[in-house]
This record gives sequence, structure tokens and C-alpha cells, in this order.
Amino acid sequence: MFMTTKARTEPGPNAPCWCGSGKKYKKCHRNRGSEKPLPHEAIAIAMRAAWRHKQCLHPLAAPGICDRIVSAHSVQRSQTLEEIVDSGNHVCSFFPLEHESDGSLRLHRIGWREASTFTGFCAKHDSSTFEPLETAEFTATEEQCFLVGYRALCHEVYQKTGALRADSIIRQMVDRGLPLEMQMAAQESFSVGWHHRRTCRL
Repeated sequence: MFMTTKARTEPGPNAPCWCGSGKKYKKCHRNRGSEKPLPHEAIAIAMRAAWRHKQCLHPLAAPGICDRIVSAHSVQRSQTLEEIVDSGNHVCSFFPLEHESDGSLRLHRIGWREASTFTGFCAKHDSSTFEPLETAEFTATEEQCFLVGYRALCHEVYQKTGALRADSIIRQMVDRGLPLEMQMAAQESFSVGWHHRRTCRL
């Protein structure tokens, strides 16, 4: 897919870009090395924005059947989240992933009603599907155990879908202002990661 660092013959402006994006070279990496590099925080913000999406993952989801997409919990609200809140009804999380100046992960305090949520179900399917988890005591019935696993699986699909969405955006930003060799290394890294995530999703 990638032009080797020894083969530096510049593609024609209308030739496919060496990075494999499918775009013409003039619309992709032609002047990438002369572009102004972006700060890491700007790339992180763009990644988080591209990652967020809304869809209903219920098997019967379809236009005309689903209603508005809601922030569905991936962890049981009653008897789980409510048991670990602090005096201000907050829980702690490392998401979104951000680093302190010393390199350590930043810990966030999040309201317990917003904690551990993802926009992966519409209000109709979220309430009807997971009612046995949210309105009844957890006694590890077959239905409850299935729903715990099913919700975790849907959350993983949602995360993988977000990663695929974010990759195409990040690949346009991460190698700005870098020399050719580093551009290639960055694109190669993202290409390998993209194929891995797509394989895991399938």
C-alpha cells in the first residue's frame, strides 16, 4: 500500500495518494509536510467528536420504529452505580482519556446518571429491553444474565464503530508538518490499527 522511503518519486497530482486513502495525491498528502502541525489537544478533541455517534443497536431498530436516541447505561443504575456514588452523587472515571502534566491519567468526577452511558439505543428499545435489569432486584436469572452480556456486547460494538469513524479523521490530522518518513510511519500505524479494529468488529 505504501511507497517505500527509498522510492521517493512523487506521484502525479491526479494519481492515487500513496497512503491508500483513495483520494488523489493533490487532495491528500501532496503538501502535507508543509502544513502547520496540530497540537495534541486539538487532535484529541477532533477524535472525541468523531467518535460520538447515535444509533439504536436493537435487532428490530428501523426508521419509523425507533424514537429519539438516548444516553443508555452500560452499567445497571440501580443497585450498582447508586451504590458507589460519593456524597455529591458523583462517580469517578478515566473517560474521556486525558493526561495530567506528569503523564498520569486524569480522573473525572461524573454525575451518576450520566456515568457509563453511550448513545446506542433509542428510548423505546432501551426501556423495554432492559427493564428486567433496572426495575427488579438482580438475582442472576437467565434473562438478567443474558441482558447484562447483551448490553456489554452492544457497548463494545458502539465503541468499535466509533473507533472506525474517528480513524479517518485522525489520519488527516496526525501527520501534518511531518517529514515524509514520519508521515509514512504514522499512516502505516493507523492502517494496521484500522484493519485490526475492523476484523474485531466483524
